[in-house]
Amino acid sequence: WMQSQFDKGRGFLLRFMTWYLRKPREVSWVAASALLVRRSDFERIAGFDESFFLYFEDIDFCLRLREEVGPVFFEPRVTLTHLRGVSMSTNPMVAESHYRESQLRFWRKYKGARHEAIIRLYLRLTKRLPE
Repeated sequence: WMQSQFDKGRGFLLRFMTWYLRKPREVSWVAASALLVRRSDFERIAGFDESFFLYFEDIDFCLRLREEVGPVFFEPRVTLTHLRGVSMSTNPMVAESHYRESQLRFWRKYKGARHEAIIRLYLRLTKRLPE
């Protein structure tokens, strides 16, 4: 619900994010569609982890970049249009499956098998884990 309100340009979350991101600041990650990085830094961390297909590769990349190179920043003077959801709209069931696989891989990579198992159970119980 909150994401849809944000996408429509309404609600407290949009007002807060507009205020919060009015000036450059350090962030945990930025979407790959809006990522600008020095080639030497990209190569230093061996680029994107190709075991993430479509989703979570940008979060993983920025976490490794921050750990190895330094902080990741958001720059509000740069704008772009990202047609979010286009990949998912072509085949929603396949995209959802890839999303969940990447989500579980991310948890396993950063928190271990126990966390992955907890997330997997949660996704099953909430019927969000594709068969």
